[in-house]
Amino acid sequence: MKRPIQLVALVCLAVVMAGCSSNDPVASPTIIETSSTNVVAGGSLSVAVVDALPTATWDPTLAPDSTVRTLGPLVMAPLLRPAADGSAPSAGLATSVSSDAAGLNWTVAVRSGLMFADGSTLNSEDIAFGLTQGAAQQSLTGRFGADNQGSFFVSATATDPQTVVVKLRAANALLDRTVFAAPEFGCIQDNYGGKDRETYFRNPVSCGPYVADKLKKSSDELVLRRNSMYYAPTQVGPNTITVQQLSDSASADSFIADGGDVVIDPRKANPVNAAVSPSASPSASASASASPQPSSTKSPAPTASPTPVFPSPAGSGTGSLVDSSLPGRVSALLFRSDRP
Repeated sequence: MKRPIQLVALVCLAVVMAGCSSNDPVASPTIIETSSTNVVAGGSLSVAVVDALPTATWDPTLAPDSTVRTLGPLVMAPLLRPAADGSAPSAGLATSVSSDAAGLNWTVAVRSGLMFADGSTLNSEDIAFGLTQGAAQQSLTGRFGADNQGSFFVSATATDPQTVVVKLRAANALLDRTVFAAPEFGCIQDNYGGKDRETYFRNPVSCGPYVADKLKKSSDELVLRRNSMYYAPTQVGPNTITVQQLSDSASADSFIADGGDVVIDPRKANPVNAAVSPSASPSASASASASPQPSSTKSPAPTASPTPVFPSPAGSGTGSLVDSSLPGRVSALLFRSDRP
């Protein structure tokens, strides 16, 4: 039975990020700020996506972009948690990542005690394999940085069960954001769990907070359920997320009227100006043109656990707009977990 959730309609407008399938750095879109309201955690959340849902694969090079960027991190968690506002990512499957003085060698400290949803151990071998396979994909290799000689990626090596060293031939100061926190580089099992790439991505083993039901070729609905093996068992958010595919944005009002909670429309490039207060749309993102200086992302300092709520816009009715083009924006709105 669905627990009542006081959630106003949220329309997330995604601008396809520059560099998603190219060698360009990630763009810096504007975040439209909204007010928040407290929403009781648990129960179920009903989400609609005005775009195609995955029907055959979760492969980030083949699946619909909206799936990769909004739902992918909930199933295949990246090493770092991307910040909703584009600032430095925080610890996730990795407790820290850091580069040497030259910016050519990045060290990833993998959290201990990680497990996949099937009960198998998740360690540095899985991380190194996933990064290496990602770098081998034409649409993703530029995320490591690239020039006329090709990708900056050289290797990703598991030096011990909890450490991965990534070597580049040229520095990339934004590697923590373009790769380690990118939805396209969600963690997968070493050697695809003994399968080939195509077979594995039909039903990838979750290492994120949710496990997805098996894909169906003709389905317009997807169900995500809590992953009991996830490293943050006290996470806050819905127990179940039901995602429905909408054919067009005109169906959004009907979906909300029928009891739906959230609508994501990643195909619209610009919000409707009349629906947004001019004073509530500051630009918030890291510059994509940052100079290649050594970088580091460390574990956040211990803090009190967050209240068992997750944010949603309030006060603007179905006209509330939030730019979801940055990694983690939608994930942060759908659920929030305790800091490690």
